[in-house]
Amino acid sequence: MKFSIITPTMNNAEVISRTVRSLEAQDYSRDLIEWILIDGGSADATLETIKAEKLHPDLWESEKNSGFYDALNRGISKATGDVVCFLPAGNQLASRGTIYRLSSAFTNSGAACVYSNVEHGMEGTSGFELQHTVRPGIFHRRKLEWGWCPPLTTICMARDVLLGTALPSGANFDSSFGSAAGVEWVHRTIGRDQVEPAYLRIPTVQRFNYPPKIEGKDLWRALRAHKSGHVLTWFGVKLQRG
Repeated sequence: MKFSIITPTMNNAEVISRTVRSLEAQDYSRDLIEWILIDGGSADATLETIKAEKLHPDLWESEKNSGFYDALNRGISKATGDVVCFLPAGNQLASRGTIYRLSSAFTNSGAACVYSNVEHGMEGTSGFELQHTVRPGIFHRRKLEWGWCPPLTTICMARDVLLGTALPSGANFDSSFGSAAGVEWVHRTIGRDQVEPAYLRIPTVQRFNYPPKIEGKDLWRALRAHKSGHVLTWFGVKLQRG
């Protein structure tokens, strides 16, 4: 099973090395890992830092884009793997066996989508120091109405299913929903299109900062677009953002 790992970057010279090294350390065939780097035209030493590492992107671009979700769309369009995952710059895979465990989860569950836990922490003297873990829990369709939305960085999806749920434009993430484009994507694919996900009950990603803030008005529009929006849903998404 081949994995396409998409990494959006923009002026991430200080943190990109941890992402690269976590990919390099994987106990999984290098031929079955396709690393796609989408750089938004960094003005710092991001690209030079990557070039100095042992592992280099299989596919990459460096030009101005419209931000995080545009970068993901660009990466998806380049992917050739069986499964597509998202690993933003500065995040790292949680262990050497992460991709192997994800592969096993897809094989054993037969699901087209797998999600998992994410660990939040900080840089300590001996590396990653855990502060807390976000655990989305087992999926039940009713949960969408109560704000269930797993961290985007833990969601992996079969590429054929991902492409099959794309918008008429061919993009997967709808940038018109602004900061809530990820939430809209979850409600569209797992909700409207009924892509059934499997829960891998381990952390697969470690991140050192909080995810970008979702603006309340963007979130409300995303939820209402799929008729899953009410006040409790809105609060549910806000509360579990870790």
